[in-house]
Amino acid sequence: MSNHDPILEEIYQVREAMWAAAGGDMAKLFEMMRAHQAASGKKTVTRKPRRVVPPRKAASTP
Repeated sequence: MSNHDPILEEIYQVREAMWAAAGGDMAKLFEMMRAHQAASGKKTVTRKPRRVVPPRKAASTP
């Protein structure tokens, strides 16, 4: 049984093309993505980071 999904294949191809265009440099990839985002003219939303609060442990009963 084959799990060939044409949509995923296209996503993988675009990802590889973007990675190659950045020369395999993650910082350059993000720089390119930010430039593309700025050039789109669309409003971007940046939310303030939230502090992660660990879950409380349940009270144990003797």
